[in-house]
Amino acid sequence: MRPLRTSAAVLTAALIAAGCSGGGSDDKSSGSGSPFQITNLTPAAKGPVDKVKWSLYAEPQTLDYAYAFDYPINTVLANVCENLLRLTPEMKIEPGLAEKFTNPDPLTWVYTLRDGVKFHDGTPLTPRDVVASLNRHRDPAVGSSYSTVFKDVESITETGPREVTVKLTRPNVLLNEQLSATPGIIESADFLAKAGKDYGNPQGGVDCTGPFAVK
Repeated sequence: MRPLRTSAAVLTAALIAAGCSGGGSDDKSSGSGSPFQITNLTPAAKGPVDKVKWSLYAEPQTLDYAYAFDYPINTVLANVCENLLRLTPEMKIEPGLAEKFTNPDPLTWVYTLRDGVKFHDGTPLTPRDVVASLNRHRDPAVGSSYSTVFKDVESITETGPREVTVKLTRPNVLLNEQLSATPGIIESADFLAKAGKDYGNPQGGVDCTGPFAVK
């Protein structure tokens, strides 16, 4: 994997904290203690790491985001790929690869992409990549596990140098929430075409924009 950072220690600390705080208490006070801060327990990064080892309960059957319905696959993809939008721990939808998203009418969503984003092979992110990535879920030949997420989508098109427009057949209040998860993962259109049926397997691999790359 490409050197950057890992958050395994953060996850461990959070799980330990959750386990320790689950029991009841006889303390009748109103609770004026300081909120728990993971950063107080996790040392700051001192620089890049050469490699990361992550324990999974099973071997990922694929790294194709269209079939990423289980923990092992999504654990890898969460560190390798990025979504069009992001969902915060407070369950708020925020920009991801799209720096802005607007809703000019009930049946239209417009996404403006971040500038300067590159895939692991060094090629820049374009609207064409977003269109190709999302439309795979709508292709019956792909058989995506997330095809129903796009059941209300009429079209996904490039409408500007950094703009993608999604047209709906009816309003869908859950669409952006879904695009902040696995259905919103963006892959290189050229890489998808080159890999073909080998996309996501050991021969084809993946080429995303996330902090780590699979080698």
